Amino acid sequence: MEKLPKDQTFYDYFPGSHVSTYLEAFSKHKLFSGKTLADRIIFNSHIKHVTKAGNTWTISTEPSTSFTCEKLIIATGLTSTPNLSSFPTTSFTPPLIHTTPLAANVPLLNSQSINNVAVLDGSKSAFDAVQILYSMKKSVTWIIRTSGQGPAFLATPNAPWPLKNSHEIISIRLLVDSIFKVIDLMWKCVAMFDRDENINKLELGRPLYWSSDGLAVYNAEGMWDSAVKATILRNEVEWAEGNELVLESGKRVNCDAVVAVTGWSNTYPMFDDELAMGLGLPMLPEKAQEGGKEAEEWETPLKKADAKVVETSPRLANLPKHQDRKPKSTPSRLYRAMLPITGDIDRSIAFVGAVGSAQSLNIAEIQALWVAAYLSKKPELPTEKKMRQEVALSTAWIRRYLGDGYNFILEHLQYMSMLMQDLGLNDMRKGGGWKEMFVPYTSAD
Repeated sequence: MEKLPKDQTFYDYFPGSHVSTYLEAFSKHKLFSGKTLADRIIFNSHIKHVTKAGNTWTISTEPSTSFTCEKLIIATGLTSTPNLSSFPTTSFTPPLIHTTPLAANVPLLNSQSINNVAVLDGSKSAFDAVQILYSMKKSVTWIIRTSGQGPAFLATPNAPWPLKNSHEIISIRLLVDSIFKVIDLMWKCVAMFDRDENINKLELGRPLYWSSDGLAVYNAEGMWDSAVKATILRNEVEWAEGNELVLESGKRVNCDAVVAVTGWSNTYPMFDDELAMGLGLPMLPEKAQEGGKEAEEWETPLKKADAKVVETSPRLANLPKHQDRKPKSTPSRLYRAMLPITGDIDRSIAFVGAVGSAQSLNIAEIQALWVAAYLSKKPELPTEKKMRQEVALSTAWIRRYLGDGYNFILEHLQYMSMLMQDLGLNDMRKGGGWKEMFVPYTSAD
């Protein structure tokens, strides 16, 4: 990938369009058995159903086309199924736009018929949406629900050592409390939350260490200045009617459009409930069979795993009293977050991209190697009992530490090392010694 000129970057951060251009060129630059990667991609195909009969997987798509295969990799990741707003909108007339098609809706939002826009929730994409709307000279009401984790953490892009990439230093474990207090304070100073009562509502809802989502980088000039121009409300939307959002407080917000930054579902709707449960995939709570055989089989392993988590990580025994979070889905039962421990005795299916992280690109590369080896039946897997114990341990840890989250803010380095060890590769990418303890890992490693 070519390096952009300084005037097109922000502290070495570059626009997503630059990555897209690179990936498109990469997909066309080399032939594999007479075809490029681009030649093998079928665009504009939405997967409706995935089924299995014998040793054959069948994928049904829209438009009505079917494909069959003996080996299947599901790489839909965590940003393919939008979470739609849950409040009633029966009589609501303005357009309600999820961030997925936000770019396609820029002409609509920039039109003269749209003056007042409501932005829902507080992730990094919400900051981006507010900045885009402010550049269009729109009046923005930014509504961040109180039942979530609150606004995103926006890291400063030019932090000095040892704060730069501090979560990538193994020795951080020795100083975890003090250094993360410093990081929290540093980010608050950048935002200047005390400048007025409005922007104070973007104050972080919890310490960084206890956040399972919303970690991002302040990567555009004037982002905080745009944010302070919006009318910021910390409230829940109860329902929408006419051209108004009705909040839990009773306040009514008039709007010509709504941008819903409501995130994504980590479920796999292309599988029917029975197959999804058999593969150990996360499911919507209302679709899971509460108290069924599956839950009973996991009850004892989870109790033992929870006791082990508390024993090995005492700080997780007494959790801080943050806002309770209802699970968005049942737990994932995938071993190494990639493969079923039941229902796939022929090693014919694997899942990649189901781990949220600030290092998604590096994780994707290692997962690709791991899955290629797995489908080739090369790495020797533990027994089903051992894999079940490992899955129970990760589930218990996630419940205590991340709540309903599946983003690894601090642990992705250990996750990548674990996968590399499985493959028999050297996971000491700094060469071992003192560098492993005190030098941050970067993408080059």
